[in-house]
Amino acid sequence: MRVAALGLGARSVAFLGLVLATSSFALASRMDELVIALGGDNEAARAEARQLLPRESVEVVPKLLPLMAGDDEQVWRAAFNVLSDLIGEVGVPGREAERRIVTDHLMTLLVPEQSAKVKMRALRLLPVLVPDGYALTPIADLLADAQVRERARAALVELGTADAAAALRAYLPKADATFQVALLDGLSQVRDADSIDACLKLVDSPDARVRVAALRSVAWMGNPSLIATARAQLLAADDVLKAEARNVFVRLLYTTETRGGNWQILVETYLGLLAEDDRLLKEAALAGLGRIGDGTCVVPVLAVIKSVDNPTRAIAIEALRTMQGVDVARALVEAYPVLDGALQASLLGVLGSKQNHAVLPVLTQAASSGEPAIRMAALQALAATELPDALEALMAAGRAEAAEERAAARKGILQVADALRRAGKPKEAGRAYAVALGFAGDDDAARTALAGVAACPIPAAFEVVMEVAGRESLKPQAVPALTAVAGALVAAGQREQALKAYETIRDLGGGTETMRLVAKGMKDLGADIDVSALLGIVTNWWVVGPFELGPENAAWNQALIGEPNVDLNARYMAGKRRLDWRQVVSQDERGLLDLLKVLGPAQQAIAYAYTEIEVPQETPAVLRIGVDDSERVWVNGEKVFEHFVARGLVVDQDQVPITLKAGRNVILMKIWQNTLGWEFCVRITTPDGQPVSFTQRSAK
Repeated sequence: MRVAALGLGARSVAFLGLVLATSSFALASRMDELVIALGGDNEAARAEARQLLPRESVEVVPKLLPLMAGDDEQVWRAAFNVLSDLIGEVGVPGREAERRIVTDHLMTLLVPEQSAKVKMRALRLLPVLVPDGYALTPIADLLADAQVRERARAALVELGTADAAAALRAYLPKADATFQVALLDGLSQVRDADSIDACLKLVDSPDARVRVAALRSVAWMGNPSLIATARAQLLAADDVLKAEARNVFVRLLYTTETRGGNWQILVETYLGLLAEDDRLLKEAALAGLGRIGDGTCVVPVLAVIKSVDNPTRAIAIEALRTMQGVDVARALVEAYPVLDGALQASLLGVLGSKQNHAVLPVLTQAASSGEPAIRMAALQALAATELPDALEALMAAGRAEAAEERAAARKGILQVADALRRAGKPKEAGRAYAVALGFAGDDDAARTALAGVAACPIPAAFEVVMEVAGRESLKPQAVPALTAVAGALVAAGQREQALKAYETIRDLGGGTETMRLVAKGMKDLGADIDVSALLGIVTNWWVVGPFELGPENAAWNQALIGEPNVDLNARYMAGKRRLDWRQVVSQDERGLLDLLKVLGPAQQAIAYAYTEIEVPQETPAVLRIGVDDSERVWVNGEKVFEHFVARGLVVDQDQVPITLKAGRNVILMKIWQNTLGWEFCVRITTPDGQPVSFTQRSAK
């Protein structure tokens, strides 16, 4: 910006220049003071400088380098930490120029004149700082420095860029065998495709360590052409290198596996390794066959199981378990009869895991074995198949003499049912849950089965659910299960059984929504049912009104009818109108009574509604009231609730705990009308939501 554009005179310009110069000097002085404090003996001042210096600009970096090069550990570590924080600041997008400036400064710590200690410190900072495309020559040159070459190598590996990989591979021919191994391991981590040829050249190195490291550096490629070479290296390895050579060989096989498309050579290699005396190699081959083996691999793996003890035996069995395909299940079934008893018992779980119909005959036969242990293993395997056809054998075992076998069979039936439900087969699952309910040995099992029936209802579950529906301990689960089965019976056209189910639910009692479903279901089936009684709805009322609310809602707090006392024969004056009690019966399925239809249009008005009910004994209850707009309520002359707010009707919105006395009970409501709608409805339930059974005084 031109100074003239600011409208400043010469004297003002001179003053502005002085201010700016003074400000810059002050900033520089403050930065220098902090750097001096960081390198000083005052611990408090150093701590403060350590906190404040990272907030300075990158101009502070060259001032910190002398501290980084010092011998005082507290000082150089403090400078190191400040630089580390600054590097974090400039490492974000948009600050590439500052990042390059800091890199330039830190690279000066790598010059030959610096000590090895200083170079090591810089090499710890540079990998997270150096920007892409920056020349790495100062770091690469240190690969020739025996004192710091390992730290330089680690820095290049941490950088992990193509340029870093190029620096590592470029030094490979110059390095001694020990450092060649380290460089190859670094290239293995970087996984740079351009370095593959350089690594492969060292596969033929005269040093065995280098040969193994060279293969390890390219094992990530999964190149099947290297399998034979890696195998030869393993065979030639001495005791010192054998473990490394084995790891390289196994890693190469696995990466070749994950690359795909090399099934034949891999299976042949794995099968060949089963004959090895090397236990770890044999176990790696078994694991590989477990991942990619087919039916042709079953017999060779069984041979291993026969010839070895744990833990290899357990790994071989697990390999058979994880092999996939119908041919594997069939091969196991075919081989099973000629196996010894102990091996047969070990394989029952494997057969069950195949979840294939081919294994069912073997498992069913084993479930009737003379050996209890075999029977138990077979029952668990049958459950693991998760097949509907396994239910018959499990049901037979559900009647066994041994309690342990009965429990296993019942658990297995539920396991099959749950699996069928997860598989999206509700009919098959419903049948299994019904079977499970029939065999339930305790309430917990019955509850689980009932929950399954409720989720997957079928008509065939009707009888077994009815058998347990009367047990009080199962009522919370039996009601929803029977409700769901009733719906299935309706859908199947089985009217009589559906009605019987609904009647049973009605007698058992249930929540409001359940009773609504029962009422609708019975009405749809043509049954003569009092829906309001089923839901605890009050339908019979006497109403009087409208009375004017008056200024400031005055009438809300006036006893317009002498409440809480009620005389149904009384007459009242509202202005020039005479008001009488009217008898009304709600025909609405919710018990809703529209006062605008009964009493006529009104705004800012009040009406009263009165009813009488009888119960055979004292009963704790809840009045569930919906009203447009608000109400005051008395029960047997005592006020139990009041709410004065403009709102629309929501069924059951106000819930008022009360106690109904044995015999006659009177309920009086004072109902306010604001504008628009004017209506109310009332239900009476138990505290847990079950409709209360009562009789109403007839309004007609």
